[in-house]
Amino acid sequence: MSSDIVIDSFQNITAPETNHIQNNIKTVLDGFNQMSMLEVRNLYQTEFQNDTVQAFVKRILDEGKNFCKLTHDSVIASNKISNYCTDIISYVSELTKSKVSGEDFHVALKELLSNANKCKDEAVVLWKGYTQICQDLKDIYDLIKEYDNHLGNEMVKHEKNSVIKNQDKKEAKIIKWTYIVSSAGMTVLAPVSLGITLLGSAILGYLANEKAEEEKECRLSRNDSRDMVEKLISIRSSVNVVITQTSYIIKIIDHFQEFWDQRVIEIQNLIEDFEKKKDGMVGYNTLTGPSVIRKWEKVNGRYTSYSTIVLSLLNSTTVNRRIVY
Repeated sequence: MSSDIVIDSFQNITAPETNHIQNNIKTVLDGFNQMSMLEVRNLYQTEFQNDTVQAFVKRILDEGKNFCKLTHDSVIASNKISNYCTDIISYVSELTKSKVSGEDFHVALKELLSNANKCKDEAVVLWKGYTQICQDLKDIYDLIKEYDNHLGNEMVKHEKNSVIKNQDKKEAKIIKWTYIVSSAGMTVLAPVSLGITLLGSAILGYLANEKAEEEKECRLSRNDSRDMVEKLISIRSSVNVVITQTSYIIKIIDHFQEFWDQRVIEIQNLIEDFEKKKDGMVGYNTLTGPSVIRKWEKVNGRYTSYSTIVLSLLNSTTVNRRIVY
């Protein structure tokens, strides 16, 4: 059998851009770390304590845990892919040095096909997992936005009520002093110096104080709503960053799927090609072999680097440290 029968095998490969996904993962993990800090502030600082905020933060951090678990799985998958690359390099290297029987090569191809399918399945699982997390975060984001709008309306309502109550308070004071002055026939007279007008003064004074208290409550309610809106805007901003970066990750994982789709098709075609050529001897072109090996070494290096860097990112992430693997 001619040694150039597998010249084109394993050559059509491009090293995946793992740097992009590493950067995106770092940004997402930073976003979840910010949520962890907000959770701590919400638990221990009175001005941040709010059940609604706690509920939103908890749901976001739950998705953060899911993200970390899935990303940890991606490291395991990356190691498997690296092993696959090592196998390809080994096969091409051996075939470049010496010929093997078509039968042995056929068996090796079936093993490669099995491993390629496993890697493809890993990519599909990762894609589905990140897609679900992204959708869950979008749902949370929509709820936060809805609650944010509700609080904005409440803030406006409290603002209007505060103005009304403040006006009522001023009018109550004017009425009180008008009653005092008209009853005593004086221009200005303090209530304590009066006799018969004291009861009316007390009633109107109580009314003025009541209006003042109502105005204060409205003002505090307005301020509380305003503070809550600001917190939610901050949370919503962080969630939006996480959603955006997770969307990028999904696109890259989608490219990984396409990468392994091509590997599976390539090996399946080789297996079919060698079904009737098992009796011959198979070798690899010595001129193209080294370049193919370099290509796969580059791919292997990308996945190895991904595993190392991402695992380091996970180990330094607050959310990930809460997970028991």
